[in-house]
Amino acid sequence: MTRLTKRTVEALKSNPERDAFLWDNELRGFGVRVKPSGTKTFIIQYRNQEARTRRCVIGQYGVLTVEQARDLAQKKLAAVIDGADPSAERHSARTGLTIAAVCDWYLAEAEAGRLIGRNRRPIKASSIAGDRSRIELHIKPLIGNRVVSQLKLADIERLQGDIAAGRTARARRTGRGGQTAGGSGVAARAISTLRALLNHARRLGIIEVSPATGVRIMASQKAKRYLSAGEIRHLGKVMTQMEREGEHPTGLAAIRVMLLTGFRRMEVLAMHKAWVQPDDNLVRFPDTKSGPQSRVAGDSAMQVLEAQALSSHSPFIFPADWGDGHFIGVVRVLGRVCVRAGLDKVTPHTLRHSFASMAAAQGFSELTISGLLGHAPRGVTQRYPQGQPSAFLGMELDLERCYPRVAAVFQSQIERLRQLLDSTAPNQAPSPEMRMAAPVDSAVTASDHREPGGTDDREPKTRTIGNPNRPQTRRIAAPQRPLTLLTNNPSRIVANVELPARGSSALWVAPSPRALRHWAGASSQTAC
Repeated sequence: MTRLTKRTVEALKSNPERDAFLWDNELRGFGVRVKPSGTKTFIIQYRNQEARTRRCVIGQYGVLTVEQARDLAQKKLAAVIDGADPSAERHSARTGLTIAAVCDWYLAEAEAGRLIGRNRRPIKASSIAGDRSRIELHIKPLIGNRVVSQLKLADIERLQGDIAAGRTARARRTGRGGQTAGGSGVAARAISTLRALLNHARRLGIIEVSPATGVRIMASQKAKRYLSAGEIRHLGKVMTQMEREGEHPTGLAAIRVMLLTGFRRMEVLAMHKAWVQPDDNLVRFPDTKSGPQSRVAGDSAMQVLEAQALSSHSPFIFPADWGDGHFIGVVRVLGRVCVRAGLDKVTPHTLRHSFASMAAAQGFSELTISGLLGHAPRGVTQRYPQGQPSAFLGMELDLERCYPRVAAVFQSQIERLRQLLDSTAPNQAPSPEMRMAAPVDSAVTASDHREPGGTDDREPKTRTIGNPNRPQTRRIAAPQRPLTLLTNNPSRIVANVELPARGSSALWVAPSPRALRHWAGASSQTAC
């Protein structure tokens, strides 16, 4: 043994029958190996924590000088003392799990129901089908053969850019099936799938570190297309005309239901007859994107569903033309209708957007629209209406059926308010009994109803009757205009209270015109 120098390494001769070694006498475990071919490489030899002898190549002589190899050997041998195994790490880097292998593991586990999704439930079959498509079309073709442990965050973001640029795009195939396209939306969904499956693998110990941690997902272009009232009327006329001309009746009925209810495409097409409850104007879905739900539907939608249910003996409302499944061709029918109507960029989801847009324009609160559309509740408060589907009043539900539900909640507070107002003279300070305690979950506010943009030189008639601990309670004058009852969210008007004359025993209540102005008029008011 001698100290390795340039001269000693160059003087080392090869053995045609086997490898030849020369070890350094200063740094124990550092040496040079000569192959029968004459190739010289620097190596280290050590024992791992299992007391097994291991060798690890540092680099080839000529690429590295002796001193450079010595420095690298010293660092690796120092890491061995700390418990590292350079040879095992190098081997795992060559033969470790690839992205394709992890993707296959994820799909197998998800299909077996052993992976829990975001909702703390097994991942749905429809989600798995979408993930499989993105894996096969975008992820595997670009990085499927890459080893997971060698991937960096930059590689994942580069993958996202390649997908968005269209590297995996391909033209539409012949026969059934769509085309593979690029774009920011496709790239964002593919990277979201990759990040999710890598996180599952890391959580369950399949891989140690996820290279997708911290990746920034591209912002996709949000679809803002919805139909105006004029476009909806025109679409209805075209559909009626095409129905007479022999257009597919099941597809037209599905389009009408999607537009009248705001339900998702597959919620409508896969709807079972047993889920529909016409007497309650409800459709009870055993499973949706947000879990089991009961959704309110208007009378017009119910008429379409009832008529469609009687058209066949299938368990589905919209049966397939052949076989035992449900109808799936609504996209093509909608496409033909929109071409005839001269409407572009209209998809089944556009009908859902249109339903929400019309509801918002007619004054429905965000919470009500969210319940009608079946969005997942984002807070604790939104969970309660989910248990009371009747709280979500459809745009076409009868006023006389809906009103008692509103009046029953506020009847006692309204009656108490009428008595207090009748017994109080103008400009008189309120007595202690007038500081009426509010309900547990709301305060009762009486406000003078004014027309938008109107002016009034009289003293403001807005008064608050709430918690007695609130110092802002003011005097109450007998109102000459309808009162408005609010919940503790001032933007949600629940009902109007009208006192026709001071001292009158008649108290009139109606749902708020702000929410129902399109069909609530003077004739629809109901006396308590």
